[in-house]
Amino acid sequence: MAERNMPFKLVRSCLAAASFGVSAMLYSHPAAAGSSGFACPEFPTPTVSLEFGSRYKADSKSRSDKDVASDAEVTAALKPSDDFVRMLTEVSNTALEKPELAQAASDCVVSAVGDWANADAFSDMRTVTAKISYPARVAGIAVAHHQVRPLFAGPEEDRALIETWMRVRADEIIAFWEGDAPTLAKKANLRAWAALAIAQIGLILDEPRYLEWGLLSQRIILDTQDPDGSLPLEMRRGKYGLHYQLHALAPMSVTTALLFHAGYRNSEHYEALLEQAVHFSLEAIENPEIVEQINGKKQTIKPGLHAQKNFNIAWLEPYLNFNFEPELDKRLGEFRPLKNSKLGGDLTLQFRENPDWPVGCRARDNS
Repeated sequence: MAERNMPFKLVRSCLAAASFGVSAMLYSHPAAAGSSGFACPEFPTPTVSLEFGSRYKADSKSRSDKDVASDAEVTAALKPSDDFVRMLTEVSNTALEKPELAQAASDCVVSAVGDWANADAFSDMRTVTAKISYPARVAGIAVAHHQVRPLFAGPEEDRALIETWMRVRADEIIAFWEGDAPTLAKKANLRAWAALAIAQIGLILDEPRYLEWGLLSQRIILDTQDPDGSLPLEMRRGKYGLHYQLHALAPMSVTTALLFHAGYRNSEHYEALLEQAVHFSLEAIENPEIVEQINGKKQTIKPGLHAQKNFNIAWLEPYLNFNFEPELDKRLGEFRPLKNSKLGGDLTLQFRENPDWPVGCRARDNS
């Protein structure tokens, strides 16, 4: 498509209003002297190698029938890195929430990421499934590091170590998704998680090439979208169809909001497609039979926002920050704060309550 190859647009009003983003949250509340009450946790040993197959049975064409043993193997293999992201995000959020602990918490995050960088984490991905799975963990690490990076006061070589590691991982991720990644996966939810990782690293390194790849990946995914707002490559996943639609929209919403505040956006065509996909998803959450009518399978998602786990709808905060909808904002009130460790932790704090990232940037920039 011609639209897909269009360069990103420069955001004007949002960039001017919020040039510092989350970092400004740190600086707007100077840390008190001392850091009593904070203890840096003992983080998991860095994950260097991963080697596992699919969670799903080999004969499951829709990739919706899990192999119990394989599923357990994948979960166990990813547990150290998932635990690392969760713990890292808890500490980075402490820096945002508690000014008196900000410096100590920030130093803790940077030290932990430095340990993983020094070990060359994720440098030995031995299977295709490992290669499509680990970028989501890199995204979580990059998000947490980005939150506290403004307070980094350590040696230059520590910063260089982390940023060199991130650049190497980013280049490997891009090369894989542009090359050997499975054909359908290249246009589905795990591409969106890879895009979040690359966009976050792009923000840290101030690397436009990475930012554009993050936006390009969204265009590639949204180009598959059906007129009703459903993503067909997720709908084909049988009973997990709606689950994976939401799994795609989560990183796309965060990437969109983050890049908006950094001064980058996709064209109105793609922003409208993202909005349509969100609206389809919200309707399907209320009535999962909408997806059942598409793929013929009863969905695992229970009906109603109230029935969703908090982390499964946390992405709606960055979506509203980008595209404010008063009625949806009001509906989310009873569920706040909304949190997801892989997306940055407390998303209500960062995207709804952050005065430096005002909601509704899309409307203001288009006015």
